[in-house]
Amino acid sequence: EGFQITDMVNPEMNNGSLSWIQMAEFEYRDGTTTPPKFLRDEPEQNHLPNELRIVGFVLMGTTILMSIGSATWVFIRRKHRIVAASQPEFLYMICFGAILQASAIFPKSFDEGSGWDVGQLSRGCMCTPWLLTLGHCIVYSALFTKQWRLNKVLQFTRRKIEIGHVALPMAVLLVTAILILILWTALDPLQWERKEIDSATGESIGNCESDTSMAFIIPLIIVMLIPTVLTAVMAYKTKDVDEVYTESWWIFVLIILQIEVVMISAPVIIILREESAEGQYFGIIFILWSFPMTTLSLLFFPKMMAYRRAIKGIEGPTHKRGAKGNSRISGVNVPPPISGTSNPSQYSYSKSAMIQSSRFSEAIPEGETERDMKEENGHVHETNGKPEILETPENMEETDQSAAQDDAVSKSFNEEVGEPTTTQKNDPAVDTEKVDTMTGDD
Repeated sequence: EGFQITDMVNPEMNNGSLSWIQMAEFEYRDGTTTPPKFLRDEPEQNHLPNELRIVGFVLMGTTILMSIGSATWVFIRRKHRIVAASQPEFLYMICFGAILQASAIFPKSFDEGSGWDVGQLSRGCMCTPWLLTLGHCIVYSALFTKQWRLNKVLQFTRRKIEIGHVALPMAVLLVTAILILILWTALDPLQWERKEIDSATGESIGNCESDTSMAFIIPLIIVMLIPTVLTAVMAYKTKDVDEVYTESWWIFVLIILQIEVVMISAPVIIILREESAEGQYFGIIFILWSFPMTTLSLLFFPKMMAYRRAIKGIEGPTHKRGAKGNSRISGVNVPPPISGTSNPSQYSYSKSAMIQSSRFSEAIPEGETERDMKEENGHVHETNGKPEILETPENMEETDQSAAQDDAVSKSFNEEVGEPTTTQKNDPAVDTEKVDTMTGDD
C-alpha cells in the first residue's frame, strides 16, 4: 500500500475551524497529473520450473523409446505365429500414434522463462492439438480396423482380407480430423497470452487462448470418440476369439483406464488453468503420457509374454476370459473347449462353421503338432501319452453324413487364416509362416 498526491491545497481558518482550499492539481515529474503505479516487487509470472520441465521430457522420452522398442520387437519377430496373427502392420501404426501423443508434451513444456518468444509459443500452442488428435485417431483407428478385419475373416465374407479392404473408415476419420485442424489453424489459431490474475501484485500466468476454440475442440472430441466407441464395439464382437488373434480384453481395460485418466486430470486442468501453471502442466502431461503408455503396455506386453511362453514351450491361457458355453462372433458359432482334452484352445467342429484357432495359439510350442478334432461326442483315450478321439457306433453315422460339409467349412477357414496342412504341421518351419489372411501374403 502507499499514498498518491493528487491536489495542492492550503489550510484556512474559518470561524475557528480548519479547512483546505484546493490550489491546483499536483504535477508529477513526467509533466502529467496522472499518479504513477506503486513501487512493488517483481511480479510473479508463474513460469514452469526447470525441474518440472525435466520430468515432462523424461516421460516423453521413455514413451517414445518404448514405442520404438515395441515396433522393433514386432519387426524382428514378424514371421512368428504369435506376432503374425496379431497383424504387424497395425501394430506399427499403434506405435506411431503413441509417438505422436507423447510428442505433444514437448511444446507444452515451454514459456517465456525458457527463452521462447510469443511467436514461438503461439506456434507451440497449435502443435499440441495436432499431435494429440492425430495420435489418438491413428491408435484407435488401427485398433478398430484390426478388429474389423479379423471379424470379416470370421464371417467368411472374402477369400482374403487385404488391409485396403478395411482401411476406408480409418482414412475418413484421419482426413476429417486434419480438415478441422487446418480450419482451426487458418481461421483462429491458439495464441500465447499472458493474463494478470492479481492486480495488486501484478501476478500473471500464460496460457494458449482463442476466442472460438470451442467451435473446433468439440468437433475434434467427437472425431476422437468415434474410433474409440467403434473399437469397443468391435472388441465386444470378437471377445471370444483366441487371444492370439485379438486383444479384446485388453482393449476394454485400456478404454476404462483412459476414461479414468481424463476424469481425474480434466478437472485439475480446468480449475488450475488460471491459478497454477505447475498444476495445469502436471495435469496435461499426465494425460499426454498415460494415453500412449497404457496403450503400449496393455497391447504389447501380453504379446511379449505369449511369445516367451511359446518359445519356452509353456502352456498359457488362450481361450478368452469369461467365455462360457457357445460363443457367437458376428454370426459364427464358437463352441467351448471339449471336456477332457489336454488343451483348452482346441475346439470341436459342428455343422455350422466352427473355428479351430489353436493352430497358432500361444499354448502350443513351436514345431509341436496337434491332433485333429472329431465329433464332440466321440471318446478320448490316451495312446503313448497322447490323447486320441475314438468314434463310437452312435456318432459314426452322423459323422459320415456331415463329413463332406465339415471338411469343406474347415478347409475354407483354414485357407483364409493360413492354417498349416498336415505336412506343414510336422514341419518346425510352420511357426515362421505368416497368417495369409491377416498379413496379405499368399
